[in-house]
Amino acid sequence: MMMYVERSIKSKFDKISKNYNMVAVVGARQSGKTTFLRKQMENKNSSYILFDDPDARSLFEDDIKKFEKQFISGHDVSILDEVQYCKDAGRKLKYLVDSDHRLWITSSSEIILSKEILSFLVGRVSIIRLFPFSFKEFLAARRQKELTSKILERMIWEHATYGGYPKVVLTDDIDVKKIILSDLYETMLLKDVARTFSINDIRSLEEFSRYLAFSIGEIISYDKISSNLNISFQTVKKYLDAMEKSYLIYRVPPFFTNKKKEIVKQPKLYFVDTGLRNVISKKFEVNIDGKLFENYVLTELLKMGFTPKY
Repeated sequence: MMMYVERSIKSKFDKISKNYNMVAVVGARQSGKTTFLRKQMENKNSSYILFDDPDARSLFEDDIKKFEKQFISGHDVSILDEVQYCKDAGRKLKYLVDSDHRLWITSSSEIILSKEILSFLVGRVSIIRLFPFSFKEFLAARRQKELTSKILERMIWEHATYGGYPKVVLTDDIDVKKIILSDLYETMLLKDVARTFSINDIRSLEEFSRYLAFSIGEIISYDKISSNLNISFQTVKKYLDAMEKSYLIYRVPPFFTNKKKEIVKQPKLYFVDTGLRNVISKKFEVNIDGKLFENYVLTELLKMGFTPKY
């Protein structure tokens, strides 16, 4: 059994969950959302529903009152895991919350925040983003209490090289770390990006993500990407949006005092997890180069709650 690492969102979650009947924990696949919520469920009269279960999903979609009776009623709180894939999720979640049920929901896609779902939940839900382990959480997971400059350097190198996904961090074997990252990337690309956003050309999407892995810290040029990969401007935009909404990449806008300029200028591109970036580029270096370290600093700022600009 894997050790549990306390997440930095806990204090925020404790405050919010007392004031909202619905809390949505959103973030990349396998970043620890379900593990975190299951930990908060301990010693509570609770239920857990994973929507990969076809029976639970069909009941939710076909008859919300029967779903309520089967899974929700009689519990103090219910976790609805990956509910965004269900039809008409917003309207049905609104019904459950308005019926005075406490719900904690998870989503590995920003699709949960789309107007089709969120418009029904305005004022009823609070959203918390959970990223892979921050450096502080990484040190806790590695049980590293004391630091010298050499230990600190080694720990930063490992965290930047293999990233912060809990399963990766809690695995000692380097080859197994790479296998976990490779499997995770494949699942995210096929399930979260391609399936959720109706992308059929998987080969083109893989080439695109590999191209981005070698472009970290660069200003995005739609024309350049379109020309280099021989795909349309619209496809470039669709792929970028899908990858960002699936928590694979993050676009950092420029800083201007003139807000109009800020809107029209192109953003810089980074990956949400540097380990995932390295497995896509097949580039695990002995020394961290400047671009990768810049990306690493960006991810740590995101985990601290900042919204960086360049």
